[in-house]
Amino acid sequence: MLNDGGAVTHWTDRYIPMCPCSDGVAEARKYDTSAEWWASTKRGDYMLWVAARDPRISQGSEAHRRLCWAVCLIWWELAYPYWYDYAETTGYRRPERAMEALEAWLNGKIGAAEAAEAAGAARAAGAASLERIAEIVREVCLEPEP
Repeated sequence: MLNDGGAVTHWTDRYIPMCPCSDGVAEARKYDTSAEWWASTKRGDYMLWVAARDPRISQGSEAHRRLCWAVCLIWWELAYPYWYDYAETTGYRRPERAMEALEAWLNGKIGAAEAAEAAGAARAAGAASLERIAEIVREVCLEPEP
């Protein structure tokens, strides 16, 4: 919270201009310090959100590489087992290839440009999926009243 002079009064206040979700802020404000929150929270999604906004992050920095490693580990451990069957059935492998490229970049096997190209292809595929979702919703759901 900010006091009348605009000074930070809670460690979460620096994140407010970045538009965090209200549930994340409410959960984090249960803790007096960011260190206490980091050590105690069970919300890994909130932790990733905060880690991605670390001011130490710049392309290729240690903080950036650590965040990328976390994403790789999360993908392979939690998402890939569910993705595998879908990928085997459809042949759709862009997210998997993007993770492989990210891991290769982290291991120094490819350059940042090659990793970025793979990530761009995955984002483009994701955008196409979002567009298709929008089409389905428009076809099936009623438009909300103004």
